[in-house]
Amino acid sequence: TEDDSYRFAGGIAVYLSGDTSPHVNIGDKVVVTGTLTNSGYSTDTGTTVIKPSSSSDITIIGSNYKLPEAYPIYTDASYNDLEVDLGHRFEGMPVRVMGRVFNYDNDGIVIGFDVDGSSDGNFTDGKGAINVKIYSYSGIDISDISNGELVVIEGILFQSDNTSPYHSGYYIRPTKQEDIIKVNKNTNIMLSEAMRKDATGIPVLNGIEVTVSGIATVDTGVWNSTSNAFTLVSQVPVPGIDPVYPEGAIYVYHAGSLMPSVSAGDEVTVTGTIGVNGYDTGTTVIKPSTIKIKDTGKKILSEKLIRSDETYSTLNTIESMPVKLQGKIYNIDNTGITRGFDLDASSDYNWDDQLGMIRVKFYDYSGIDISELSSGDLLIVRGILQKNDTTSPYTSEYFVRLRQQEDIVKRSENTRRTIYIHMDAFRNDYIGRNGWDTSNLDYLIGNGTRCTESYGEYVSMTTGNMTTLVTGSHTATHNVPALAFYDKASDRRVRYLQNYDVDTVGEVFQRAGLLTASVMQRKLQGRGADIMLDGGTISQIRDDAIEVIENEDPDLLVILF
Repeated sequence: TEDDSYRFAGGIAVYLSGDTSPHVNIGDKVVVTGTLTNSGYSTDTGTTVIKPSSSSDITIIGSNYKLPEAYPIYTDASYNDLEVDLGHRFEGMPVRVMGRVFNYDNDGIVIGFDVDGSSDGNFTDGKGAINVKIYSYSGIDISDISNGELVVIEGILFQSDNTSPYHSGYYIRPTKQEDIIKVNKNTNIMLSEAMRKDATGIPVLNGIEVTVSGIATVDTGVWNSTSNAFTLVSQVPVPGIDPVYPEGAIYVYHAGSLMPSVSAGDEVTVTGTIGVNGYDTGTTVIKPSTIKIKDTGKKILSEKLIRSDETYSTLNTIESMPVKLQGKIYNIDNTGITRGFDLDASSDYNWDDQLGMIRVKFYDYSGIDISELSSGDLLIVRGILQKNDTTSPYTSEYFVRLRQQEDIVKRSENTRRTIYIHMDAFRNDYIGRNGWDTSNLDYLIGNGTRCTESYGEYVSMTTGNMTTLVTGSHTATHNVPALAFYDKASDRRVRYLQNYDVDTVGEVFQRAGLLTASVMQRKLQGRGADIMLDGGTISQIRDDAIEVIENEDPDLLVILF
């Protein structure tokens, strides 16, 4: 699939034995007719292959198309990680691994090495490594690579598995010299890679100078009055247009300098050394040699709802990202430079026992005022997840760092609740129809308002109308007319139906610091639902809705039947 496909949907190997025509270049768009099999070249058994009968079965119909950016994977990724998700199938597609070199071999026709970039963060034991395979006639030179070096490798994911089930034997085949990257300060590391750690919480890139880019989450001067301190998070993908890559974040701390002055929403590139000791110990940090602001006014990743007693395995993956909690406040400290309180937002919903709390922290110069808060107040709190753990292993002592006054919302100040029920394909004349029990709807109508002269959105299909319901905008504004459609501007078929550049009702509530939930209405998944429940049958949807009301008491609940 090409770069502007909304999903990282998959690729296929093409193998025509004994014939090198027509000559295909990287970026050519090609139509291939042939037989599907799982065996191409003798070393590629298990890889899905299409075998043309002759060169006439390969037709080049375009050139200079952009390939998707390589997707970062762990070298010990399983078959389930690589092949099962219909939206992210990696065989035959560009992938990327970061790790250390083992078993270097630069002799003969088949050359290459193994890379240990395993999910345990131990890149030195060679366990869970993946093979990087190159042919000597490819023009790719690996003579300056040696065992133990830290590298980033990009290439196409292949499989060499001789026996069924074909669930293993993955390897990477680079396509050009630029796919072999020795890690140094000029190496662009993805944020999801920069935040990888070993079992003790130490970054795998600890002590190494690299370059990262992302969106700033807080203004310079809010977290430190004398040093530049902020976090960078991944860019927000354009729904329906951009492929979705793993999210990441990192803490930036430049001691003794407030320049350049960074604002929340700035797109920033930082070159610096990765470590675990910034202003706070234990959080993965990059200490800059250079900070460059590339753009301004970018969207920031929305907050992820967490519990105050979450385990390290959960919080480790969202460190330095925006988070949101609902709970009760205790141990208020509003004196001195460092101020804050504890929040009991534990997963047992017992927010009175003060067990499983998390600290919320800010500084007196940040402009945040908590003088109106009292012990036991029920709050919604937003901020950035940080850590101050002074000894290895760095696997505890998480806290939330506030960014602005609006990050604290007293629930007592927002007592009204909105329940927004959507019923797919429910005709107006179903209410009161002879033999139909609509007593609950009759009650709502009798105690409220019924609009009898309202009409469905054009086009008269579920997706367009549901988009109108969650955005309050017409089709001409949200641009989702059907289940799939041709977009003339980009000359492509669009199928992922969140490609509206319009706020959803959930996003409006979230911006106000309120709590949102959705049952079954996937239009809000990643677009305004703090809590997303899948529902299922009518009774499951009903039960999920009742449960979320009783446990979470969201300001907005959207339900789709």
